[in-house]
Amino acid sequence: MNKTNFKTTSFSQQHQQKVDELVSIAKEQGYITYEEINEILPMTFDSPDQIDQVLIFLRGMDLQILNQS
Repeated sequence: MNKTNFKTTSFSQQHQQKVDELVSIAKEQGYITYEEINEILPMTFDSPDQIDQVLIFLRGMDLQILNQS
């Protein structure tokens, strides 16, 4: 799944901005933690499917997701 396909999902522009922020942090650090994901994603990401889509997207970009830093 590439970024273009991800942006065509039902996420709002605000949600997409948060996902882009996660990608930027993960690329800068070389990883992202679940804690950082929880801090950055808005509370409106309340559906497990939405959260799964974000995690799948991040993994699809070969970004490492860690339990803790």
